Amino acid sequence: MWWMLAREILLLRGKISRTTGFVIDGKEIMPDLYFYRDPTEQEKDDIVETQEVPMQAEVPTVDQIDFMAQPEIKDWAQEAASWTAAKADGPGGQDWGAATEAMTNSKRPPEDGAKLPTYKIVVIGDGGVGKSSLTIQFFQKQFVDYYDPTIEDQYIQHCEIDGNWVIMDVLDTAGQEEFSAMREQYMRNGRGFLLVFSVTNRKSFFEVEKLYNQVLRVKDQTEYPVLLAANKVDLTSQRVVTEEEGRQLAAKLKLPYIETSAKDPPVNVDETFHELVRIMKSFPHQEEEEETLSSAVSRSKKSKNKKEKCRIS
Repeated sequence: MWWMLAREILLLRGKISRTTGFVIDGKEIMPDLYFYRDPTEQEKDDIVETQEVPMQAEVPTVDQIDFMAQPEIKDWAQEAASWTAAKADGPGGQDWGAATEAMTNSKRPPEDGAKLPTYKIVVIGDGGVGKSSLTIQFFQKQFVDYYDPTIEDQYIQHCEIDGNWVIMDVLDTAGQEEFSAMREQYMRNGRGFLLVFSVTNRKSFFEVEKLYNQVLRVKDQTEYPVLLAANKVDLTSQRVVTEEEGRQLAAKLKLPYIETSAKDPPVNVDETFHELVRIMKSFPHQEEEEETLSSAVSRSKKSKNKKEKCRIS
């Protein structure tokens, strides 16, 4: 605008400074600003400046802070008592701290694990039916998607079943024919058996009766805690053994039957091992067999002690 040019000329000639102003057409022009200023606006600003501004709290500077001052000491005993009273004031007057602690402890096994019952389980079945996949899914909660023939793997872990803690000692065995000579040794040590076949392999289905009869022969029993598991039910398009066939075989052998899949999300994996423990608990021959083994061991120890006392002169 023309007055801007006039202002610059006046500044160059020294007629005005940047801190003074002049009036053009009844409006004051401030040399240090590039706009007109209406005198009425100036009056409004003056009114605002005269109004009282509420005082803000003064923020202390670093020099004003006493870093050596001691904090206020509370009655900590009284404070702790108030917290305890507040903790018990939950709905129904429940002590939520004690409830939380009890809930946490319920998920932990007892410290004295020697007093817990131990269930020795052997997983048997033909090769490639998924014995290791079921066992690893139960103990490690992961699915093994490759086939690695097992010779012998043992897993021991505390488990809570129906609100009671137990020790599960599970032996994952070889299913290949070349390791069949080792089966009887596995069967002698087992107290319960998970007999697995694959619904995608009819040969493994035919092996079930043979393996169950071998268990009975080794144990010298007419029946024994065995759970029949039809595995790989997730492979519906490859299934060749129907559920009806599996249940018919289980009824023939008088065995409980369950269908499983170790692939994520797993199907009946935890329930399979838990159910086998329940079967072992309810089986009448288990206690008799344990007593027989204990008495046999004690007789063996006595005979050894007697032999140690014998002297030949």
